[in-house]
Amino acid sequence: MLFRRGADRLERLPVAGIDTAAFANFFDRLEKSGGGGPLPAILASHPAPQERSAMLRAHPGAATSPALDAGDWESLKAICAAPK
Repeated sequence: MLFRRGADRLERLPVAGIDTAAFANFFDRLEKSGGGGPLPAILASHPAPQERSAMLRAHPGAATSPALDAGDWESLKAICAAPK
């Protein structure tokens, strides 16, 4: 299977204001929440979360600001909590 690593290109994260440690934490949480089951189809062509987390932790980035401000974060949480 061809893995897509372009989205993880480390030089793009600081430009986008994304901290590599925070991004690594996301993949750690994703791995823990998966319960050992298969990843969602959208992530099936990407490296495993633990591989991505390790890569990000090996290249710490400069301090950055959060990807979302408080209002955007609340909106995202509301969208994710909305009944389907």
